[in-house]
Amino acid sequence: PANNFAWRQLGAIYNRAGEDDLTSLAMAEMFLLQGQPSEALYHANKAIDNLPEGTPKWLRLQDIIYAARANMNAKPVESKTVC
Repeated sequence: PANNFAWRQLGAIYNRAGEDDLTSLAMAEMFLLQGQPSEALYHANKAIDNLPEGTPKWLRLQDIIYAARANMNAKPVESKTVC
């Protein structure tokens, strides 16, 4: 679950199979792991309306959307220099 390379590979496999919604799910997972919440949100929103509501994949997309929005709204931590 925490291997962004594996998500990229899975996305490529889904893409070759013509599974656009699952490609977007895999890309959303990958971008969330890479710390790119806006890209994760983009891909999650592409897939969410086309997957059956309440399924595990649909629920995971809900989690990704929530986490991506939270990361986008998080304030950056200020570094403090001690001299």
